[in-house]
Amino acid sequence: MKIAIIAATGEGGSTVSARSHFDLISTIPEFDVVYFEIPNVAPKTLSRKYKYIFSNKIIALLSSFFRMPISWEFFFSYGRLPDLSNFDIVHFHWIQRRGIPLMKMDLKGKKVFWTLHDSWPLNGLIHLPDLKVHSRTKRVAIKWLSSRTKKLLGSFVERSKVSFVSPSEFIAIKCREAWPKSNVFTIRNRLHQTYLNFDNAIQGVRQNAFLFVGGESTKNDYKGSDFFFDISKKLERSDPVSELWYVGDFSRKSSSQIPNNVKFLGQIKDSNEMRRIYTSVKATLILSGFENYPNVALESMSCLTPVIGFDVGGIGEIVVAGSGNLHPYGDTSAVFSSMMNVDSIAPNELLKDAREKLRVEQNKLIHNYLQIYL
Repeated sequence: MKIAIIAATGEGGSTVSARSHFDLISTIPEFDVVYFEIPNVAPKTLSRKYKYIFSNKIIALLSSFFRMPISWEFFFSYGRLPDLSNFDIVHFHWIQRRGIPLMKMDLKGKKVFWTLHDSWPLNGLIHLPDLKVHSRTKRVAIKWLSSRTKKLLGSFVERSKVSFVSPSEFIAIKCREAWPKSNVFTIRNRLHQTYLNFDNAIQGVRQNAFLFVGGESTKNDYKGSDFFFDISKKLERSDPVSELWYVGDFSRKSSSQIPNNVKFLGQIKDSNEMRRIYTSVKATLILSGFENYPNVALESMSCLTPVIGFDVGGIGEIVVAGSGNLHPYGDTSAVFSSMMNVDSIAPNELLKDAREKLRVEQNKLIHNYLQIYL
């Protein structure tokens, strides 16, 4: 059986999960698996061809107005797919923002799967909190995008009989509501082998530090950088010795307001180095406005490092009592309180229990894929 796995080029969670998915099912003798990554060429192509309509200034203005990432690829498909005629199964990961022409695809006679790493096939958006936290103007925009999404995707989903795969039950439930005629399966993300080897010798020395993994830009702060800096100021006043480590790109021009206890580590692609960092901090902070089933939480717990953050999306399916603390979105005071009491909220024995459950879950993944593919 020949399987094509298709993802977008990048180092985000969806691409990392797609590569791990490929590594996993490639070990099954019955499967001939080919992995494709689609380069992100559409924005440059569109901007070059229609420089006045698709200018970066217009996109930036729209993004600022709606306070969300706007991509013209949402409205126009401009990407190219590999030849899929010889494949029995086509499995997509994160396909909207790379301009793949869904409307032109003819995948009849094939099994088609789509792993949902975010919420855009459900509400037209990428990473945002629930509607109730938005103004009326934004709610109207969101509802319009949602209806536009359903219209664009409806023919493709029905024509190709797409089955959805969700890492979290949170998104699976929403998917069943949005696409009641489609099959929806819950299959967890696979960890990189570095984190699956729990006896790995790569260990850091626990320091007075907390970790934040994400990225930041002035247009799109869904990972919670603003919350991170708010917490860092609280920590600087209460515990000047502790540090906050920031992993990821940081593009904010003005750094005069950044406290001295923030340590920027840049973007780190080496999983061994990330494991060393996870095992060197007291806890990992997840301050996003939206999360599906975040790899950061899985990686942190595999390193016996508790997770503290906001209870959004499917993160509550990972972080349970004894493995960290989750709080209402935006409540930085509660997050800070958990940081100050991290040893009591996540004792080592309970963290080991949570890691063992994670190990059992990871060992079931091959069986889960066999069930849906065969």
